[in-house]
Amino acid sequence: MGTCSSAPRMTVSLRTFMASNPKDALGEDWYFDTMNVLLDRWAHSHVQFLRKKFLEATGDEKELDKKGFFSLFAELQDMPKSVAESAFRMFDTDNSGKLNFREFCCALALCCQLMSSDDEKIRFVFDMFDTNDDGLLSSRDVQQLLEHALQREEEKYLEGEEKEDAIQKRQQRIAEIKQELNVSSSQQLSYDRFYEWAIRNMDGLNNLLCTFQIVPSPDRERSICEDILNRHPSLQEGSTWYCISHKWLQVWKAHAGWTGPSPGRRVPTASGLLGAPVAVAGEPQRSR
Repeated sequence: MGTCSSAPRMTVSLRTFMASNPKDALGEDWYFDTMNVLLDRWAHSHVQFLRKKFLEATGDEKELDKKGFFSLFAELQDMPKSVAESAFRMFDTDNSGKLNFREFCCALALCCQLMSSDDEKIRFVFDMFDTNDDGLLSSRDVQQLLEHALQREEEKYLEGEEKEDAIQKRQQRIAEIKQELNVSSSQQLSYDRFYEWAIRNMDGLNNLLCTFQIVPSPDRERSICEDILNRHPSLQEGSTWYCISHKWLQVWKAHAGWTGPSPGRRVPTASGLLGAPVAVAGEPQRSR
């Protein structure tokens, strides 16, 4: 498998590609060529990492079942069951009820922020929320989509009036967007109309796809680090932190486009044992 930098993009809809018998409908050569195009987006290091995650979720099995899928993509459990089930079907191309590693990598290539085009991400989100596979989004589908697209990570940590205010603002924004899209109980949303809105609001779409970011983009890495440091500005007794190389940290800051204060701290040397500065970073954990 090569790198993804020059990999061609899929030009058909996901519903066409994810059909029950795509080889019969589109020809075996086309089907396998498209599968290989998707696989070629992953570099060798990515494949090794994905394989590790896949095996962790499957245990002793060679294929990933629904239980392992929802364990691996835990944020799907915060979505309506019908949407989570639809996401699983997007991966399960042969409708076997389980995912092999090839299906796993191909589907991720279509929704991973690092690999997929905006068109592919829009199509994936639309099809995931089109839970009855009729090619249209109902008012309820749109409501659920916008609820999760506009929800911000920081809302999880708000309390009291601040949280209520954030929810109220989000609901107001949802009502405005539904009016803009002309969606009502009797008026459904087509893909073309959804695309026109989504292409102007990719931040919301990317927010929806965060759960699938097993291989995080540089922006996602930076966002995660910023969130951790905002919630844990200093060391606390009973927390566990991890030491990383200062040199590695400088490389990562360039990779992630880090422009804020350094996410690391210099650790004083002890009896001359530590001769170089070491960055301390990580998610605090309870001591056992």
